[in-house]
Amino acid sequence: MTKSDDQNNLSQSVQHLQDQVSKLQKSLDTYRLQEQLIPNFADQFRSVLEYAPGVVYFCKNDPPHYTMIYLNEAVEALTGYDKSQFLDEGLTFGELIHGDDARRVKSVIQQSAQSREEYRLTYRIKHRNGSWRWVREVGQVVPDPDHDPPLYLKGAIWDVTAGKIHEEQLEARDTILDAVHFAVEQFLRMGAWESRLPEVLDRIGVATGVSYVFIFKNHEATKADIHYGVCPIDDPSKNYIVEVGDLLFTQIHEWQNVNIPPERVKPRCEAIPYDKAGFQRWHDLLIANQTIFANVKDLPESERGDLASKGIKSVVAVPIFAGGQWWGYIALDECSRERDWSEREVDLLRSVAGTLGAAIVRQSYEIKLRELNEQLERRVMQRTAELERITEQSEHQARTLSTIMSASPDHLWLFDPQTRLLQVSASILEDYGVQESYVLGKTPYEVGFTPDRMSQVIEKAKAMFASGQAQSGEVDMLTTKGERRFSYILTPLREENGYIYGGLAVSRDITERKIAEDRLRESEQRLQGILDNTPASIYLKDADGKYLFINRMFEQRYQRKITDVVGKTDSDIFRPQLANLYRTNDIEVMSNGKTIEFEEAAMINGEPRVNLSIKFPLYGSDNKVTGVCGISADITDRINAEQVWKLVRTAIDQIDEAVIITDARIDHPGPEIIYVNPSFEHMTGWAAADIVGQTPRVLQGVNTDRSVLNELRTALETGRPCTGETVNYRKDGKEYTVQWHITPVRDEKGEVANFVSIQRDVSEQKQAEELERRRRDELAHVARLSTMGEMASGLAHELNQPLAAISNYVFGCRKRVEMDNIDKDTLIEALANVGNQAQRAGEIIRRMRNFVRKRESQKNFVSVNEIVHDVLELCAAENRDNRITVRDNLDTGTPNIGVDAIQIEQVVLNLVRNAGEAMRETPAEDRQLTLSSRISPDDSTLVELAVSDSGIGATEEQIKQIFNPFFSTKSDGMGMGLTISQSIVENHGGKLWASPNTNTPGLTFFMTLPICEDPDEIDELGD
Repeated sequence: MTKSDDQNNLSQSVQHLQDQVSKLQKSLDTYRLQEQLIPNFADQFRSVLEYAPGVVYFCKNDPPHYTMIYLNEAVEALTGYDKSQFLDEGLTFGELIHGDDARRVKSVIQQSAQSREEYRLTYRIKHRNGSWRWVREVGQVVPDPDHDPPLYLKGAIWDVTAGKIHEEQLEARDTILDAVHFAVEQFLRMGAWESRLPEVLDRIGVATGVSYVFIFKNHEATKADIHYGVCPIDDPSKNYIVEVGDLLFTQIHEWQNVNIPPERVKPRCEAIPYDKAGFQRWHDLLIANQTIFANVKDLPESERGDLASKGIKSVVAVPIFAGGQWWGYIALDECSRERDWSEREVDLLRSVAGTLGAAIVRQSYEIKLRELNEQLERRVMQRTAELERITEQSEHQARTLSTIMSASPDHLWLFDPQTRLLQVSASILEDYGVQESYVLGKTPYEVGFTPDRMSQVIEKAKAMFASGQAQSGEVDMLTTKGERRFSYILTPLREENGYIYGGLAVSRDITERKIAEDRLRESEQRLQGILDNTPASIYLKDADGKYLFINRMFEQRYQRKITDVVGKTDSDIFRPQLANLYRTNDIEVMSNGKTIEFEEAAMINGEPRVNLSIKFPLYGSDNKVTGVCGISADITDRINAEQVWKLVRTAIDQIDEAVIITDARIDHPGPEIIYVNPSFEHMTGWAAADIVGQTPRVLQGVNTDRSVLNELRTALETGRPCTGETVNYRKDGKEYTVQWHITPVRDEKGEVANFVSIQRDVSEQKQAEELERRRRDELAHVARLSTMGEMASGLAHELNQPLAAISNYVFGCRKRVEMDNIDKDTLIEALANVGNQAQRAGEIIRRMRNFVRKRESQKNFVSVNEIVHDVLELCAAENRDNRITVRDNLDTGTPNIGVDAIQIEQVVLNLVRNAGEAMRETPAEDRQLTLSSRISPDDSTLVELAVSDSGIGATEEQIKQIFNPFFSTKSDGMGMGLTISQSIVENHGGKLWASPNTNTPGLTFFMTLPICEDPDEIDELGD
């Protein structure tokens, strides 16, 4: 090579180098421009990609690794790995792709790299937690003109696991539904179900993807099973001794997955006992129609070992019921993996089991139906021959029956098992007025016989057909002759082989006989009722003294049954002394031929009694005496009562009170006197002979209190005891005051039969009580005068105040007149004040006069509060002087009372003044007098007044004696004030008592008095 050639080559090389440098410079400028623009764009793009819902990636096209260059944050949710593990720590996405899917992924991406088109893939990746997830990837290659294939891939990946699972579930469901539909269609077809089992089990196995499908049938062990000896399941060394009657299960059909290797095929199960093979729990669950599904490792040891030895990992078993009986079960076995059986798979087995059970029942019915058809055909042939033979006999019998039907006076009915009438006698047509054409072929109800008459007969006919036994009864029927009673008998009509093809009813009119029987029975019942319910013992004996009959009372009294007495004599039943007595009296009656009354001794329940026996002879048809009838009543109580009455009569005759007994009549002319005792005769002057038969009204007169008699009448009309007092008149016309107590006397039915009155003349007692009352009133008057004397200074001071005011007002008026300084209004006001003060002074004098004056006691309709206010007015000056604070706790709603106001005022005044004296030693600021009134909390018919002080109080012993005469806690007291007060209160029907205060010092006196709601009800004071 020449030097020039070398220079040319060098020049060309330099030029090429310059060209390359120029291109590089342009590329560098472009890169720098991009470098300036890309950061802003990249930042914006990454912010979007980071929050995209799927995984956005940029990776190398380096199968099978697919090394990531960029990933957004969504990759962690999809894979469980942080994106730094892919970008910085060497984890590749290809490591996560399922082995079965990796080749397909690589192939699709390679095709896309060649075609430059977008690729779409669905495949599985493994999550960090070990689970497999289905993903959907959409991507494309990054174009690169300098590299083929391209170096990079970009795209997005989404988690489609839920949708994929749902899609698989839908496919599995459709497959299972197709299998169910196929099984139902096959089993419901006519013919043997066993021939269709292989196809059905194949569909089930394919639909569920299991290893095995089995059908097991139950059966009881027989001698053949015992001869078989042992029941190997998988190991011939395992022998199960079978006994006759054991419940066994045997495999009758099996489907096996084609993927099961031959060495894994399980031996056929023959005659396996549930209990002895360890499957008792399966027995109990399946017979209860429960499904068994579980992984074998979770089963009890007795079940787990045998199943596990066959390579079974999961099992499900559903019972098969045929006609309500547990027939066997269908089972799915899974040997490839543990399996969570889906509800659809279990429902598939249940549907197949139910349909198979129905097919088994249907096939058994088909077999039975074929057998019945065969039997029926044979029976028809037999019957045809029989009918030909019977036809001739029937014609003869029909002629005979027609003759009987026409001539029989009884009603004859021929009917079939549905009670349709086939033939009836002429007497029926005549008695019921119907035509034969109308009756035949109809039931009694369709003919017109009503259920209330025929229902009993129809039920008896049904019973006859059911039992094959004749039935009978009686029934009332309405015929052309009116209401009639019939007796009937129903007889079944049989063929030679015993088959009941109909019935014959024969009914006879028994109306007249029934009437006679009813009358006789009623007569016998009446007689038996009389004999059984009479309170007397009735008996019949023959001439030899043997008992022929005894009634119920005889049985009860002597505690012997009629069967123990009839045929025996008195000597067989009673003590010799009594038996001889009864026999002697019986002979006397039969000898004299007449009725005789005896008082006979008797021994009843070990107690001596007395019978009143009436005995009369019995006569036979020849008019000769054949025996004796006795009626014995126990009169022991009557005899005892008569003795008691004599004693009572003697006692009544000797008592001092008058006793009068009348009947129970109340209306005019009034009750009639039936008895009076001697004391009554002495009190009234009436002799018993003169007053008996008259009414007690003969004792009444002008001054007899009519109101008391009205109260008496009201009490007698209502049957109540009553007590009263009024003026009566002796026979000589003299008055006397009588107290009486009347009591009604009732009979055993509770009805008032008589009135008994016990009376006492209280005239002298009334006079003594009147004298005592006057002395008591005088003592009370003296006590009031004494009290007023003790209060004189205070009352004088109280009276001086209005009198001094009157004097001042009069003096002022006179001075104004003298000075001729008369102002009319001022003068009127002064005179009005004079009048007010005069009225005040007059009120004080009125109270004093009323309090001290001597008068007859009389009741007033007043308020206890008014009485208290009057007393406080009288004591006002004394209370002010003693610096006593008065508290008024009077209830304004307290009802009025009917009392002698002055006497009650005297009681309240005594209590108030005693309270003041009890507080003399109490500091003035603590002296407090409290008066309270209310309705008594213990009795709503009483008013309660309480007078309470804050004084020194009293001891328990002093309170016990405080109302005793002449007892006083004051040194200058007489001890009569409280005694008189208590007497006054009690005479008004009230009560006065004392009680120490609970939480404060002092004593409280309580007084109760009856409430009076109506002024017209106020009576004069009593004692």
